[in-house]
Amino acid sequence: MLLLNLNNDLRDKTIIEIGSVRENKGKNSTRIFLEFCHENSMNLVSVDNDKIKTEDVLSLDLFNPKICNAVNMNEVDYVKTLQSFDYINIDYVDTQYNYLEMIKHLDSISKNISIICFNNIVVNKKVDSVIPYLLHHNWFIIDRNSKDIILSKNLKG
Repeated sequence: MLLLNLNNDLRDKTIIEIGSVRENKGKNSTRIFLEFCHENSMNLVSVDNDKIKTEDVLSLDLFNPKICNAVNMNEVDYVKTLQSFDYINIDYVDTQYNYLEMIKHLDSISKNISIICFNNIVVNKKVDSVIPYLLHHNWFIIDRNSKDIILSKNLKG
């Protein structure tokens, strides 16, 4: 996982997942993050507006309330409560809310080690409007492929 290459000291860092479990079979990002957090003494906060998706997180066999918090809340409203963040994975954001305002808030509370990952950028056209904003505000693209893009303030790709 890319985080291993970015920072040797992952202990007690937190991954915030915006958009929880979308499927119980196949590639399940929440399960992947939980495994990674178990292996690296990290924490996970999984946020979803859909109560069923939040309950799906709670039902995962790896779920442990000591390292994982499943939050049933509008994703943008949750982000507005943050004072800082380590790593945030944005997989889904409810379309009725202002995506750019959320990104501006993340930019304002970022730390030197902060990393933003956008998943499924092919289907999430909102990302097109925020990448230029982040690049203009001293973020760097550190990794990308046809579906995902990862940015950091401190690390250049």
